[in-house]
Amino acid sequence: MNIPKGWSLKRLDEVCPLQRGFDLPTAQIKEGDYPVVYSNGVINYHHLHKVRSPGVVTGRSGTIGKVTYVESDFWPHNTTLWVTNFHNNHPKYIYYFLSRMHLERYRNGTGVPMGV
Repeated sequence: MNIPKGWSLKRLDEVCPLQRGFDLPTAQIKEGDYPVVYSNGVINYHHLHKVRSPGVVTGRSGTIGKVTYVESDFWPHNTTLWVTNFHNNHPKYIYYFLSRMHLERYRNGTGVPMGV
């Protein structure tokens, strides 16, 4: 494999570690300003947030591979994986990076890419 000079090979979790989102049953959602990001994007808004913006979120089941960029504080739902650390990368870069990884190929089997 040819790696350009000055570049290094890293595992996904060294670039943008992913963590499972947080439980939030529909019956417990209280209307508010913070987007609740599900595996297929923002569907609800809640009065509390769990994560500070900006955020990058992907589905962990069903719609894995759909990547959402969030510009405000948000609640990543338990159907998602969210980036916990951008490791000095621009968050929009990580969004495009994950969008181009074709994560949907992990829909069957483990559901989560190796190194996550």
